[in-house]
Amino acid sequence: MTYYTSPTLPYQQTQWRVSVIPSTLFAGQRTTEYQWRNKGQAAWRPHHDWATWDGNEYDGGLPPVCLKLFTKYESEIKAVLAGLPVPLPAQPSLFASQQQGD
Repeated sequence: MTYYTSPTLPYQQTQWRVSVIPSTLFAGQRTTEYQWRNKGQAAWRPHHDWATWDGNEYDGGLPPVCLKLFTKYESEIKAVLAGLPVPLPAQPSLFASQQQGD
């Protein structure tokens, strides 16, 4: 089961995304997992399959695109981790362009 999956961001010849999934360590809790795939491939791979992955490093040995993903979708990720629905982006006013021209 996946509670949330972000849109993808490119990194070199790969694509990355972050998903909120059930925790395998803490029953009833949720956690994040970064996933990647080579461009043109359909199957996603877990972050620990990344060649430089190292759980002892502060960044897990993952590419900088992972921090960009978290930062860009932080409000959605935090909401889903807390068990809340994904917040919808603010909708622009239907009359914004008309108001600017007045």
